[in-house]
Amino acid sequence: MWHAVQTSLHDPQRRDPVPEAAVPKAQRLLIRGLVAGLVGAVAVAAWFLLLDLIAGHPFRTPAALGAGLLYGARDGQGLMPKPGIVAVYTVVHTAAFLVCGIIFVALTEQFARWSPLVPLTIPLGIVLEAVAVAAMALGGRAVLGSLGFWAVFVGNVLALASMGWYALRTQPAFRDRLQGRRR
Repeated sequence: MWHAVQTSLHDPQRRDPVPEAAVPKAQRLLIRGLVAGLVGAVAVAAWFLLLDLIAGHPFRTPAALGAGLLYGARDGQGLMPKPGIVAVYTVVHTAAFLVCGIIFVALTEQFARWSPLVPLTIPLGIVLEAVAVAAMALGGRAVLGSLGFWAVFVGNVLALASMGWYALRTQPAFRDRLQGRRR
């Protein structure tokens, strides 16, 4: 499977990382969803790593969020990133994005089949953004306060854009529907 995913990301002629004949549809969608979730998780993690590096505090964001998650810490100032806390938060972050990726791919499959759903993508994106920011505000006040709303917003936009890019590459029916073509 990993070879199929790598091939689909590097070979512009091959769009579907999971050939239809090789795997049942439900399993194909699950694999696409998991990969889309990984793509989104990496995009957000890379964004916050970049911000942390610019600020001179690598891994401060996952350490602060991990400390908030594990210990209820509310102040991320002066926090020294500990590998264990960063690792636990990374697992939680990745698991959350795997679930989001599965939901995202399932929704794009539905959008590809039923055109009235396409106009709902923008309101759905706004609702998902509000949920993400609310969760960050409840679970990571210190990080939200130090990074600012804009950083969280950009991170979520990057995640959504990267998962959308992946869906466009691997779901021809979704791409065709967005371009106004019927399949």
